[in-house]
Amino acid sequence: MPRNLIINAILLSAIVALLIIPVFGWLSDRIGRKTMFYASCLFAIGFAFPLFWLLDTKEPLTITLTIITAISFGQMVGFAVGAPWYSELFAARTRYSGASLGFQVGAAIGGLTPFAAATFMAWTGGATWPISLYLIVLAVITLIAAMAARNRRQSIELTWADALYFCAWPRTRSYDPELVGVAHPNLGARSTVRKIGSVGQGAPPPMPV
Repeated sequence: MPRNLIINAILLSAIVALLIIPVFGWLSDRIGRKTMFYASCLFAIGFAFPLFWLLDTKEPLTITLTIITAISFGQMVGFAVGAPWYSELFAARTRYSGASLGFQVGAAIGGLTPFAAATFMAWTGGATWPISLYLIVLAVITLIAAMAARNRRQSIELTWADALYFCAWPRTRSYDPELVGVAHPNLGARSTVRKIGSVGQGAPPPMPV
């Protein structure tokens, strides 16, 4: 298989990623972070064997489309959804450490994939099925972790008018939707805002409900 073909396919995948990552992020806001992760994991499980079958055709167009598809739905979903979801999984006090630790440990384990793939192929005389099984195992682990993760994201959607209301009051910049009650027509009387700012800043003035 020509090396330039793989490099060009990866380059095209990066270009496609620039377009689809915002779409995946938008979808995660609509249907949820977990749902997007579930879909990506199921795709990885189902595509693990067809990936190498398609690459073995040695047809440039097929190989290029296969690589673009694998990277887009198997990897870029995680890039699009991971950043906001990791921060939502932890409270503000542990967010940096928790997100960083999980990401770096996962990256360290994932970094062993090329070594594992080369080892499996050496053991089996060039067969790719052990690599497919390895990818399936990793996808299953990710799926289980996603199912076990808590969903701390609040499904409150603000209009532009809502955003302008909060921006118009400098004191509200020290608040985050979680702990302190705010009377707002679109948020409701029981909506909450978490105080995260400096000492001495008060709550935003209530709007008529």
